[in-house]
Amino acid sequence: MKNIFLLFLCLASLMFTARAQENRKAKDSGFEKSIALAESNRFLIEVNRAFPLGGKSIDLFSNRGRITVTDSIAKGFLPFFGRAYSSLPGEDGGTSFDGKMEKRELKVKEKKKGKHLLYRFTVKGENDTYELFLDITANGSCSLSVRSNRKSQISYEGTISPLPSGTPEH
Repeated sequence: MKNIFLLFLCLASLMFTARAQENRKAKDSGFEKSIALAESNRFLIEVNRAFPLGGKSIDLFSNRGRITVTDSIAKGFLPFFGRAYSSLPGEDGGTSFDGKMEKRELKVKEKKKGKHLLYRFTVKGENDTYELFLDITANGSCSLSVRSNRKSQISYEGTISPLPSGTPEH
């Protein structure tokens, strides 16, 4: 009876070890795909939740924001909830830009829950300059933080994915 129990214990241990190795390989594979996607500079970010400074999070069901990165051009609109330090007549209240990315950085960081990819760039809008900071995980989820000269900082939660086929070049 004791031998059967030990045999069962050894088999269970081997099964758990094999499963853990499979999970680690799957995470590493997903992370490699995230790195390749960010390095390609051809991706889409869709945000579904906003986190304004000093306020509650806001679900963006009907007002989703998106950023399209095509080579060195970033084009996007993100809904804005927060304090604007200055505004011009006719502004729509969101953060919008369509321009060349500057100061691009791509770094891999080890965190407690695994590897993260940090992607940073600056882009000029019509009346402002925006610094965007992306924290991308292996499963394609990301957090985005936007700093501006004329508005308070705001963060978003969303996903990163390859550009849909047929997306025009800038």
